[in-house]
Amino acid sequence: MVDEINFNNEVKINKILVATDGSPASIKGIIHAVQMAKEKNADVIAIYVDTTFSDIDPRGYTAFRIQNEKIDINDSDIKAILNKYYEDIGKPKSLIHGEAGLEVAASVGVKQGVKVKTMVEKGREVEVILKIAEQESVDMIVMGSKGMSGLDRILLGSVADKVNKLASCPVLIIR
Repeated sequence: MVDEINFNNEVKINKILVATDGSPASIKGIIHAVQMAKEKNADVIAIYVDTTFSDIDPRGYTAFRIQNEKIDINDSDIKAILNKYYEDIGKPKSLIHGEAGLEVAASVGVKQGVKVKTMVEKGREVEVILKIAEQESVDMIVMGSKGMSGLDRILLGSVADKVNKLASCPVLIIR
């Protein structure tokens, strides 16, 4: 039993894992992760999990077209990076978007003076994110959420929700 709780001790965060798929929600997650890392003097690991084995995502649908989504970001450097990747047609779209997200993470890190390590791993998103979080001993996972609702959420669930339930460290979900 705890006799006294001291709320004056700051929680130390040394390493933050941020997952990206290049979507606007994950870009917001990157920005939050890097800002938090700057405040906490922490490092960031940005990961894209490549689930593609062809041009079609294994969940049964083709990768989203991010250029049709509203990107609520006023940074011209971020927009230039994303536009460069959208023109690449030699790879599956989801891989292109994931690589764009990693480059955004690196760029935002440089601008904020935060060390950002980027990595691409193949596999299932939840399993890979949790594995890397454990291997790298991260103190927090940051993820964007596309905000699925209704039948999609019931049938598919979300990667962020599953990571949140299974992770051994705190998870911050950005909407």
